[in-house]
Amino acid sequence: MQVREDFIERLIRQVMNMLRDMLNTFLNGDNIKETEIQDIYSKFLNNDRKFYRENNSNDILNSFSETYKPNEVLARIEILAELLLFESKIVNTASQKSDLLKKSLDMFLYVENNGISYSMERNAKIKRIESDLSAGII
Repeated sequence: MQVREDFIERLIRQVMNMLRDMLNTFLNGDNIKETEIQDIYSKFLNNDRKFYRENNSNDILNSFSETYKPNEVLARIEILAELLLFESKIVNTASQKSDLLKKSLDMFLYVENNGISYSMERNAKIKRIESDLSAGII
């Protein structure tokens, strides 16, 4: 069991590092290729980015329990939450940003409410997203 948990933690760290590097690229004025983002979705979530954009949060959450083993579900949902949050920072329109933030929030809240571990970082992200959405900062 510990080996599996280590694997999942490593996956999350790997995604976070990739997203951090991509965000730095974006903030430095360079473009991020759509294929780079799609590759992360495919590699870590085994699904097309379009699926997560076009479906509502409930359908997305249901798909995780159908796709992954129970001990992987929360980690994969957290990976998706991070990807959606990342994409909300680089999209061009307010409606896209709002939709991505809402879905990201739903995913983070699901992990928060169903997980057994508390994360100050996750909690801070939840509060920041809620604040941005309620203030209309988009």
